[in-house]
Amino acid sequence: MKYITLIYLLLFSLLFVSPAHSANIINVKFAHTFPTQSPFGLGAKNFQDLANKRLEGKVKVNVFPEAQLGNSRQLLAALENNTLEFALIRHYQFTKFSQNFKIYELPFLFEDFGTLQQFQNSEPGKAMLSEIGKKAGLKTFGFWNLGMRQLSNKQKPIRLPEDIKGLKIITPTIPPIIDAFKAIGAIPTSIPFNEVYDALKMGAFDAQESPLPLFYYQKIYEVQKYVTLTNHIYEGFILVANQKFWDKLPDNIRDKLFKVSVEVSKLVNQSVVDDSVLTLSKIEKAGIKIVSLTGEELGLWRKAMLPVWGKYEKEIDRSIFMTAYKTGGSGGGLDPCLPGTCRCPDTSCKKECCY
Repeated sequence: MKYITLIYLLLFSLLFVSPAHSANIINVKFAHTFPTQSPFGLGAKNFQDLANKRLEGKVKVNVFPEAQLGNSRQLLAALENNTLEFALIRHYQFTKFSQNFKIYELPFLFEDFGTLQQFQNSEPGKAMLSEIGKKAGLKTFGFWNLGMRQLSNKQKPIRLPEDIKGLKIITPTIPPIIDAFKAIGAIPTSIPFNEVYDALKMGAFDAQESPLPLFYYQKIYEVQKYVTLTNHIYEGFILVANQKFWDKLPDNIRDKLFKVSVEVSKLVNQSVVDDSVLTLSKIEKAGIKIVSLTGEELGLWRKAMLPVWGKYEKEIDRSIFMTAYKTGGSGGGLDPCLPGTCRCPDTSCKKECCY
C-alpha cells in the first residue's frame, strides 16, 4: 500500500513539474512582411531554426511572415508597446528617432550597393544604427539589405528623366523620393505595397519603383513591361528586438541569440548579392525588357534629382553627410556646389557654394 501511495504521489507531482518546465521556455515572436520564399522570408526561417536548435528547451522562436502581425509601422509600434520580441523594420521608419537616417533617402547619393555597404560599415554608419536603437528602445543587430531601388513601367523604355514626365508612379511615403520624382515631372503617389500589384493591374498607375527582389517576389513583372536600372535610392530593413525583453534574458541565452542574429544577417545580405544576377535573369525570362543606362544617362538623372539634396541635407549631421558623400561614389562625380549649400570638403569649398 505504501508503494502504491508513493507512485500516486510521484505521478501527481509530475503533473506540476511538466507544466513548470514548459513555462520556463521563452517564447519569441519574430514578425516581418515578406513572402516565406523570399530572401528575407528564408532568412527569418533560418533564424528560427538556428535559435530553436541551439537553445532547445530554453527558447522557442515563432516566425510570423507576410505582414500577419502588421506592416513595418505597426510592427514598430508593437515593439514599442512590448507586445513583440523581434521584427524586421523598414529603414525609413527610424527617421522619427533620428533625422540622420535621411541619409539613406537622398537620391543618387550612393552609386551602387557596394558603396552603400561601405558607408553602413563605416564608424558614422555604425554610430547611426546604435543611436536609433537607444532612442527607440530597441536592440539593433544590423541591416538586411534589399539593394537599390529600380524603376519599372508599362508604357515605354525609360532612359532619360524627361521620359517619365506625366507618368503616374507609385512610391513609398518617403518625402525625398516623392520630391525627386516631382522634380522630373512624374506624378508620384504612395499606397501600401501590398496594394501595388492590383493598382498596376487595374491601370490606376503607370509605373512603380522598388528593389528587384521585391519586384520579383511580389510578381510585379506580371503587370509591367520595362525595368530601368537606375540604382536611384537604397531600400533595406533593420533586424531589431525589444530592448526590455532583450535585457531580461539570461546572459547565456542573450549571447547565443546575438550570435544567431549576426550570423543570419550576414547570410541574408550575401544571399541578396549572390541572387541579384539570377533575379534579374528571372525577370527577363518573365518577359520584362531591361533598360541599362549609360554613365552619361545616369548623370542626367542625378543632376535632375540633385536639388532634393539641398532640401534635406541640412537636417543631417554634417560629418555623417560628408562621409556618405565621399563613400557614395556617384556623389563624387557630381558638381559639389548646390544652391544654398556646399558639397565639397571645407578646404576646397568655393565661397559662393556655402551657406
